Amino acid sequence: MQNEIVITLSLYALGAALLTYFLYRAITTAHRRGYAAGSNAAAFDHDMAMIDQTAATRSANQRLDTLSQELEQMSAQASQQLDATNAAWKRLDLMSQEMEQQKAQATQQLDTANAVIDELKAEKAQIVAVTPQEIGVLIQAANIIELAHRTWAPLKGVEPTARKASNVHQKLTDLNTRLSERAQATVKEQAA
Repeated sequence: MQNEIVITLSLYALGAALLTYFLYRAITTAHRRGYAAGSNAAAFDHDMAMIDQTAATRSANQRLDTLSQELEQMSAQASQQLDATNAAWKRLDLMSQEMEQQKAQATQQLDTANAVIDELKAEKAQIVAVTPQEIGVLIQAANIIELAHRTWAPLKGVEPTARKASNVHQKLTDLNTRLSERAQATVKEQAA
């Protein structure tokens, strides 16, 4: 696009220069012929030709100045477009560098997440699965210990043992509750 504009303006300037040259040549030729003839008509024609030549030269010079100004404006616009293009390339380079950094960070985060997943899998492999039958056995043990506590509570001298039975009963009840909730959650997860 810029090359076409420069070529077009160059051709305008060349055409204006050629026009000026040929006008000059035509006028000078007419001038010589009129002077050689020595007639008043030739002098008049000469004067008119000089006026026309001056007007044509002025017109050509004005057109050449206009074309020169247009060429300068187009050159300035092309320079601005080139600067904008260079700025866009710099921004693209910065964005590319930022994307590389973000990619490296994402890769690092992915590696960290994979390591955490591996740790969780290892922990899950170490977890002992408790079946509902085992939970039932724990409930029966808690009930037996509660019965023992009720039996020992009225007897004198066995209060420490009764308290121990009460504490063990409470711990077994808490354990049963937690295990039951976890088992129910696992069943729901497997169902989903």
